[in-house]
Amino acid sequence: MRRHDDKIYGIDISQYQGNISWDEVMTINDEFPIDFIYIRASMGESAKDSKFSKNWNAAKKKNKLRGAYHYFRPNENSVKQAKNFIRMVDLEPGDLPPVLDIEEMPRNQSMDSLKMGLKRWLIHVEKHYKVKPVLYSGDKYFADFLEKEFGEYTLWIANYNFWVEKPKKHWNIWQFSEKGTVKGIKGPVDLNMFSGDIEDLEELCLPIN
Repeated sequence: MRRHDDKIYGIDISQYQGNISWDEVMTINDEFPIDFIYIRASMGESAKDSKFSKNWNAAKKKNKLRGAYHYFRPNENSVKQAKNFIRMVDLEPGDLPPVLDIEEMPRNQSMDSLKMGLKRWLIHVEKHYKVKPVLYSGDKYFADFLEKEFGEYTLWIANYNFWVEKPKKHWNIWQFSEKGTVKGIKGPVDLNMFSGDIEDLEELCLPIN
């Protein structure tokens, strides 16, 4: 991480991290400050992350930039998925934009159909929150299937080869590891690097009136 010590770092969490000792959550690997936290809120049409509300409120008390993400299930209705996320997440001024997480391949439907569903989710959520969502995907998944139609979005790309000397230009947020250590969180944690400074990240957030 020292090779990229001019960048800012964040983590993303879900119910899989269990009960977090938020008082201890300060740094990654006892060294790099955590500047932003993304928290899973919902999955598919109706599933909810059981720790979301607790983690969401705790992240606010830590005075860190916080955001929420939705895990997209390709074979479920995209508008119902958007409504599931909206029911769960009450974004406030200064929060990070919502994220659509797409990792699964569709079953019994075409990739064109999946892309249409992703666009519906993104449009529905943008209309509700008045901010353009972020799209999360694996590096290969994005390059193979999504780059042409979704390149205008802020992108959060997963690629666990941290020896990449220079992150690709479109990696606005780079998830570079799933094996980070954070005091207060048991087990491994996903680690993320933002491509700009804290002011650049704040510019993506919901406006503070």
